[in-house]
Amino acid sequence: MIRTMTLAALTPLAAAVGLSVAAGQEVPKYNAGDRIVVIRDAELRVPAGVVDQVWPGLVLKVSVVNDKWLWVSHGKPGWIDSADVVPLDRKAVDRITELLVAVPDSPRLYGGRAAVWRELGDLDKAIDDCTKAIRLEPASAELFNNRGFMWTEKGELDKAIADFDYALTLDSGHAAAYDNRGLAWGAKGAYDKAIEDHSTAIRLDPQNSHYYNNRGNAYSAISEHAKSLDDFNEAIRLDPQEAVAYNNRGNARYFRKEYAKALTDFGEAIRLDPTDPVAYNSRAVLLASCPEEKYRDGKKAIADATKACELTDWKDAETLDTLAAAHAEAGDFAKAIEWQQKAIDLADEDDKADLKGRLDLYQDNKPFRQQK
Repeated sequence: MIRTMTLAALTPLAAAVGLSVAAGQEVPKYNAGDRIVVIRDAELRVPAGVVDQVWPGLVLKVSVVNDKWLWVSHGKPGWIDSADVVPLDRKAVDRITELLVAVPDSPRLYGGRAAVWRELGDLDKAIDDCTKAIRLEPASAELFNNRGFMWTEKGELDKAIADFDYALTLDSGHAAAYDNRGLAWGAKGAYDKAIEDHSTAIRLDPQNSHYYNNRGNAYSAISEHAKSLDDFNEAIRLDPQEAVAYNNRGNARYFRKEYAKALTDFGEAIRLDPTDPVAYNSRAVLLASCPEEKYRDGKKAIADATKACELTDWKDAETLDTLAAAHAEAGDFAKAIEWQQKAIDLADEDDKADLKGRLDLYQDNKPFRQQK
C-alpha cells in the first residue's frame, strides 16, 4: 500500500531544431502540476545563469509559475520560458511531427517524439520511434539509453539492460544510462546492482537530484531506511520543489516510525503537486492504518483516498485498497468490503492474496493495521 516514485533520465542529442511561436499566437496559461513538452532547444535558468539544456520532446512538470516563466527540473531545477513549451497532449506529437516534415532524417526528433509517446502511454510507438532514431544514428549512447528506459517501462527488463549496456560501451561516462540501468536492476529485484549503478551515476553527476531519489528508493526496498532518508534529504536539498522526493522521504520516515514527519512530507508533496495521486494515497495509508492510534483519522483518510481514486479514474487497485482501509478505520465495513472487492477485481494476480486477506478482516468487522 506504500508506493515510491522513480524519475527517468532521458538524454538529448546535440542538434539545434525548434518550432517558433507565430506572431500573435497566445501562449497557454500553466499551473503547478501541469506537464509540458519542450518544442525547441532551450535553457533552464536561475539568476546566476544557465543550469541545464533542454530539447524538443523533453517532458517536464511545472512546479511554480511566475508570469511567463515556469519552474521545472530535469534533475537540475530552473526556469524555462513558456514560449519554449506546449501542453502535454496529442497535439504535442503533431508539433514534433511538423518538425520531422522539415527535417525527415533527424534522429533527435524521432527520439523527442518517442519521449512524448511514452508520456502519453503508447510505449509501442515510443519504442518504434526510438528504433528509427537508432537506425539513423547507431553510435548514439543517448538513443540507446532512452529506448532502454522505455523497455523498462514495458517490463522488458532484459532488453532494457541490453540497451543500457550498449549505451555504456558507446559512452562509459553516461550517468543517465547507469541510473536507468539501476532502475531496471531494481525492477528485477537485484538491489545491490541497482545501488551500485545509481551510485556511479551520482559520482558522475553529483548535482542531479533524480539519481539520489532513485538510489533512495533502492535502499528503501531493502529496508535501509537511514540511507534512503539521507538520499531523499539530498534530493530535496538539490531541488526543493520536487514533490516526488517529499513523498518518498515521507515513506522512509513512515517506516522509521517518524509518523508526524511523514505526514508533513506527504502534505508538502501534495502542496507542490496537487494533481499527483501518489502522495494522497501515501497520506491516506498512514491515516487509515498507522500502528499508533493518535495518527489515525478515518474521515481524513477517506478524503485523501477518494482524491487519489479520482485522480486515477477509479481504475487503480492500490488506491481502491487504501479507500477500503479508510472506510474500515471509520467503522463503515460495508463500504470497506465493497471497495476491497473492486480492488481485488482490478489487481494483478500476484497481489490478490494480500488484498483478500484484508477483505477477510473487513468481513469480520476488523480494520487493517500496518505492522509495528
